[in-house]
Amino acid sequence: MIYLYIEIKCVCVCQAEIYKTDFLAEREAREKLNQRKEELQDQLNTALAEMERLKQEGTSRARMEEMQQRHLEDFIPRPQIPPQPGVAFNTAPPPSSFRSVGLAAGVAGGVSGGRAEELPDYRCPKCQYQAPDMDTLQIHVMDCIQ
Repeated sequence: MIYLYIEIKCVCVCQAEIYKTDFLAEREAREKLNQRKEELQDQLNTALAEMERLKQEGTSRARMEEMQQRHLEDFIPRPQIPPQPGVAFNTAPPPSSFRSVGLAAGVAGGVSGGRAEELPDYRCPKCQYQAPDMDTLQIHVMDCIQ
């Protein structure tokens, strides 16, 4: 009977060793999988951040191109008009009627594509040079007068 007890104890110890080895192997495999999962999650987060950055960069580029196109469309060269005697130096409308009123009228009136008002005509009184804005016109006039 003692031999049977020793054999059963020996079998139980061997089984416990096998279970322990199995458990440790599974634990190691789970740890490796968890570590791999964390690495992949970091890579995914990095890729998503890069994708978002590129998307914002693309959006800002598209906005820049849209603004450039709008600028080019707004200032299409007009034919040269000979100077007329008695024409005032500054033919631009007052600042309050510039774009803000046109935009407000477009928004309030529901106008979406058309312009409610013409853009100001910035021309040199001496040579009729068409300037895209008031600053450029002032610089040109100073050079043109001299």
